[in-house]
Amino acid sequence: MEPCKNYDGVTFTLMKSAVSPGQNTMVKTAGPDLKRYMDKRLSLKLNGNRKVSGVLRGFDQFMNVTLDETIEEVSTTESNRIGMVVIRGNSIVQFECLERI
Repeated sequence: MEPCKNYDGVTFTLMKSAVSPGQNTMVKTAGPDLKRYMDKRLSLKLNGNRKVSGVLRGFDQFMNVTLDETIEEVSTTESNRIGMVVIRGNSIVQFECLERI
């Protein structure tokens, strides 16, 4: 498998063809389907035992997310309002929707 290529927001992976040996085939790699969570409050667990919650305003095929009205939960008794943030997808361990879809 060769490195991914990105064309107009769609990621493709170059793979060896099983049908025609010696030829390469472009395979579309699906991104995360987070459309139903747009404008909903989410709770994200991040690596390093960090936790934030906020309203989902955007995302991309790498699961990088933009949260608005974000609150960082420092401990069970302490939290910080940090506003709008962008979180890299590879740091997200788990996410939970806090509102009804």
